[in-house]
Amino acid sequence: DLDTLLSESDFVICSCAATKSTERVFNKELFGKMKSSGIFVNISRGICVNQDDLYDALSQGVIGAAGLD
Repeated sequence: DLDTLLSESDFVICSCAATKSTERVFNKELFGKMKSSGIFVNISRGICVNQDDLYDALSQGVIGAAGLD
């Protein structure tokens, strides 16, 4: 399931279509389920990520790093 995937993965890669249902799908809740050393990579459109939540997750050490297109 998604919670297990997030909590056990070293890398989480977002590669979904940009639609209303995926708008800001990666947010504080999902970042909070990732490993503190986890690396988030977004190869989708920026709209799929809540940018403020990503900034907070990075600056507070919730996740280790991010790679953005």
